[in-house]
Amino acid sequence: MSEDVDPTAQPMSARRQVRLAVMVALETIPGINTLESPGQWPTPEEKLPAILMRAPRSSKESKARAQPQFDTTVTVDIEARLKGKSQEDAQDQIEALEDAIENALLKSYWLVKIVQQVSSIESETEINVDGKPYLAGLKMSLSFECYEVFDPAADAPTASAWPPPAPVIVALQEIGIHADLINVFDAYGTYSDAEFPYLPAPRPYGPDGRDEAYVQLFNLDWLGPGGLDEDFMLDVSTLE
Repeated sequence: MSEDVDPTAQPMSARRQVRLAVMVALETIPGINTLESPGQWPTPEEKLPAILMRAPRSSKESKARAQPQFDTTVTVDIEARLKGKSQEDAQDQIEALEDAIENALLKSYWLVKIVQQVSSIESETEINVDGKPYLAGLKMSLSFECYEVFDPAADAPTASAWPPPAPVIVALQEIGIHADLINVFDAYGTYSDAEFPYLPAPRPYGPDGRDEAYVQLFNLDWLGPGGLDEDFMLDVSTLE
């Protein structure tokens, strides 16, 4: 695929685009015997565990009075069913499956990329306590808000595989922070190994092509997921 082609631009409605992205995300959940959309909602016991998904509703809220553009909210309904060895086992399994579904959807690269926000998630579980078979069910309703614009002058997007394979995310290994200062400089020096733009000599101020200060952070993948978060701060404001 060409780098200048946006794979999220598809000739389809927001509802269909969200539904297809949700379906691919659900395929990553292991141990599911039946995954269908729309599927047969009365599910035979031999097909369990099963996940059934539909996108039955969408609503558009206008963002402008002229060109039609909307915040479109797509509602996705999911039903999951499974069988446990006991009441407690069925309950534990259905709660674990709910967690797996949420993680699969909310960490899906392309699904998250096409929505403005996940407006709401509602869920309800039900466990059969009357005796064998110990069945458990989960109902989830998720609302995904997308942006849609209808521009008569724009060329229609070209259809492509949707969603495409998610990009490979690699661990951050190293960060280098380099300070080539304006007020600390060599007026006449020329540095052949300069890695960043600089003013040619003679110069009345920097940057001059050399580091006056730098910080190098190594082995960042050792920190693991979330190792660098909003609490991480490196203060270089005192450099002069």
